[in-house]
Amino acid sequence: MKALLADYDPMQNFEFFEKLVTEDEPIRKWSDFQKWARRFREDGSFRGHADASWSLKTTLDRAVWKTYSAETSQIQSTTTKRVNIEENEKALLLAFQRGAHHYLARTPNHDQTMDWLAMMQHYGAPTRLLDWTRSPHVALYFALRNQKEANAALWSIDLKWFEQRSLALLRQKDPAWPDGSNFRTQCEYPWRVSCA
Repeated sequence: MKALLADYDPMQNFEFFEKLVTEDEPIRKWSDFQKWARRFREDGSFRGHADASWSLKTTLDRAVWKTYSAETSQIQSTTTKRVNIEENEKALLLAFQRGAHHYLARTPNHDQTMDWLAMMQHYGAPTRLLDWTRSPHVALYFALRNQKEANAALWSIDLKWFEQRSLALLRQKDPAWPDGSNFRTQCEYPWRVSCA
């Protein structure tokens, strides 16, 4: 597992899943939306963006860019750099863990990192997680709720394909990786997304 995490680069997630298919077919009518959503009825997960130009970036990915400016009488320079995402995530997680007991009656164990990140996401802290829903209607709501002039976008993932491909990639890195029988877990906390 540590070797897998060492090779993981959050800025290249898409390469792990080969080709992402994007469709530029506009949805103009309710019947178009229903036809699109019907293809993913059984195993789909959805996300809506108010602007189709937005990529799938987490709040943490967006928060770790810092702009530096320097100005002298002769030179003005500005650069934007990505600060250390791992250190920032650890600091945010630790600060959240230290303060959570003041506001919540029940919290995960300190070693349950994904549960903590899910809770942080729920309360609006920047995390490496993206919110998805099993409902195409909820995704459509988020795509259109603050709609301006830009085209909105709906994203969908076939969860069955995602699970199979994830397990295949994990087994390429570690042949001893267990089969998929325990891949989806029973949810213990109310803020956790049901995977079953």
